[in-house]
Amino acid sequence: MRVMLSARRWAQFAAIHKQVDNAVKELICKKLPLAFCAHLGDGYYVSVKSDWDVDLSHFYVPYCHMYLYAHPTRSGISLCLDELVELVGLIPYIHDQHPDLVNVII
Repeated sequence: MRVMLSARRWAQFAAIHKQVDNAVKELICKKLPLAFCAHLGDGYYVSVKSDWDVDLSHFYVPYCHMYLYAHPTRSGISLCLDELVELVGLIPYIHDQHPDLVNVII
């Protein structure tokens, strides 16, 4: 599967990538059974799970249900921790190649 991040969602991910990194470090150190989740906008979330992966997924709320019943769609990707480290390492390169992403208002 895949997920396409708009400029705003990318800017939000780039802004919170240190929080995601800290969540992963806590998971690795086994300080907490971690379940970190952050909204990227428009129903997209980044989450760190206790089973050693990071998800970037689009969620939906079924008709007549509350937000607590949000379900992931098939539109998303699951990254292992090595892939997340590689993605975070690419943020400066992506911003160099696409400077318009740096100035997006979240």
